[in-house]
Amino acid sequence: MVLTSVALIALAAAGVRYLLSRGKPLAFPWTTVTIAAVTTAVSVAGNLNAGLLGALDRNRDLLLDGQWWRIASPLLVQDGGSLGTIVNLVALLIAGTLAEALYSGWVLIVVYLLSGLVSEVAAYTLLPGQGYAGNSVAIAGVTALGLITLAVRANGIVRTISIAGLVAGAALLVTGDLHGVGFAVGLLCGVVLVLAKVRGRPDSPSAPGASSRRRSPRGR
Repeated sequence: MVLTSVALIALAAAGVRYLLSRGKPLAFPWTTVTIAAVTTAVSVAGNLNAGLLGALDRNRDLLLDGQWWRIASPLLVQDGGSLGTIVNLVALLIAGTLAEALYSGWVLIVVYLLSGLVSEVAAYTLLPGQGYAGNSVAIAGVTALGLITLAVRANGIVRTISIAGLVAGAALLVTGDLHGVGFAVGLLCGVVLVLAKVRGRPDSPSAPGASSRRRSPRGR
């Protein structure tokens, strides 16, 4: 809990500073709000109805018995009660909004689902016994996406804060925390996206020079 909080706070601090420095207004995070709304509705219903929570939570025996939806449904309910639900939703709004600002809603969905699903597989196999529901593992992936992006794109204090958040996230994986799996997936997605963005960037520093060099012989 402490390490995930450190990573999220680092993302919030670095992300806000980065976006302010670019002078771009934040667009309304429709995808984040949609995910949060669906998760809120199902989580609150699960908190009020133990039967619904039991039908969606992480249960390896029932998964193997044919209840295939349990590979993903634990991401829709929470095992921390009302307080855990509120904490996770606030974290989702922070990380998701910044991910949408840095990339897009589609990127957020893909990273969120990949991080959550891979974490659920790990929870059923390599790292059992770490709770029975919650979307915090998916949020950890989105947090890592934002941190690695800012660590590469930005410099100065923003980069320093982002690296500190990445260290906290790496500690999750080293200590065997399930959230570390989601964080690692989001980190890998971020690396791929950052590399693709750099290589395909039209305003690459080499482009103008190369263009002028190609034009100079014709000018003479």
